[in-house]
Amino acid sequence: MPTMHQLLNRLSLNGRFATRPMTGVDRVAYELGLAISQLCLEVGSEAPQLKVLVPKLSRQQSDTVAQLLSFADLRPGGRLSGQIWEQLELPFGRTDSWTLNLCNLGPLLARRQVLMIHDAQVYLTPESYSFAFRWWYRIIQPWLARRASVLLTVSEYSRERLEEVNVFPQGKATVVYNGVDHMGRIEADASVLQRHGLIAGNYFLTIGSLDQHKNLRCVIEAARQCPEGMPKLVLVGGNASALKTEFDPLAPGRLSFLGRVSDGELKALYANALSFVFPSITEGFGLPPLEAMYCGCPVIASIGGAIPEICGDAAYYAAPNDPQAWCRAMVSLAADSELRVKLKATGSARAASYTWRKSAIELLQAIAEVEKDAELHEQLNALKAKRLVG
Repeated sequence: MPTMHQLLNRLSLNGRFATRPMTGVDRVAYELGLAISQLCLEVGSEAPQLKVLVPKLSRQQSDTVAQLLSFADLRPGGRLSGQIWEQLELPFGRTDSWTLNLCNLGPLLARRQVLMIHDAQVYLTPESYSFAFRWWYRIIQPWLARRASVLLTVSEYSRERLEEVNVFPQGKATVVYNGVDHMGRIEADASVLQRHGLIAGNYFLTIGSLDQHKNLRCVIEAARQCPEGMPKLVLVGGNASALKTEFDPLAPGRLSFLGRVSDGELKALYANALSFVFPSITEGFGLPPLEAMYCGCPVIASIGGAIPEICGDAAYYAAPNDPQAWCRAMVSLAADSELRVKLKATGSARAASYTWRKSAIELLQAIAEVEKDAELHEQLNALKAKRLVG
């Protein structure tokens, strides 16, 4: 499979994401990098590991990044760090390769680069971001999107919104959905329930922050309106004390704030929740509902953004500006075991269709399209079909 070998040998991943605490966007870069590295092994590539370029690292960072990116051919270098490294040193790291920039930004001077921009949130919900953040993204992203050889995003919704606000040139971007099968590698830590006094099947779960587009106020108001005796709403993510200060007075006695949890703890919380509730006003993709579905948890989701596109008929929907609708949905799921069983089944089937291997192949197909390489297209289609039948 020489064409596939040649392409894999010419890929370099922008690894700046590995030097900071992992966010949802960073998760995508990590999982796509891992999936591409596994494809290298699958096809017997002469380059058995994906090359990952990272900035100057401290001694502590070196150990952390090496552990995180153990699947990769890690290539630290340069004298700079952060965005300065990304702009001034990364473009000259491997001039013969495709640089994969999968976290919204990339170097302005790179020639052959893949750029993934996940959403148009700085335009749709500007109040969620600082002025400096909005200013920088609104300047650099349209420029990058026009220069990128391959332009990607994570949903049709994001593609349409990014075209509407003139970040993307019309018709240039390719949609590559996220995967969710990383949840299969995580070992659930059920001790989190005992530590926080939670009973399996007797709490609603949500993930959020104080960012306005996460819309926690709506679902907390729904919890306040629910009848006495309803299961508590458990909030994970963000700063627990800040969330408690902001929201606990709105529904006293009905909320539990866990703050940041490990991946294993989150998996256990998904698996044991009565339902996962996701009230975002807008999302470019919306990975948490799929993660919940993967873990067998019924989902109540917002009709905002890309969420209906991603969740399909596998979720119970409510409008993000209607707390009464969220209350009714929560009451319905608490009372109807047959509905919960149905949502578990449809959710599991829906989640199974989103794999990182498929996403990685589609990313490579986008490169093959630009290179007009019909043979590579055939090889990638054969890889995709191989998993479908076996």
